[in-house]
Amino acid sequence: MNLPQTLDVGDGIQIPLLDALQATRHVITATSLIQQEPRLSALALEIAQDNLTHFLGGPDWEETAFQLIEHITTTEASK
Repeated sequence: MNLPQTLDVGDGIQIPLLDALQATRHVITATSLIQQEPRLSALALEIAQDNLTHFLGGPDWEETAFQLIEHITTTEASK
């Protein structure tokens, strides 16, 4: 995982990595509840990634959103 310890989303806003990971967990959970899909289903994760990309600031953040979701799914799959 090549995520920095702080995400700089512009306008002077910086998000610590641990907070970004926690927010990612919440986005995944909310998406799965709204879509009525299992929490780690491919559809829920795809929609969660789209939402997270948007929340972070748009298409330039797609890779970061992917890495955040990948980190969460890898961590939770190993539990």
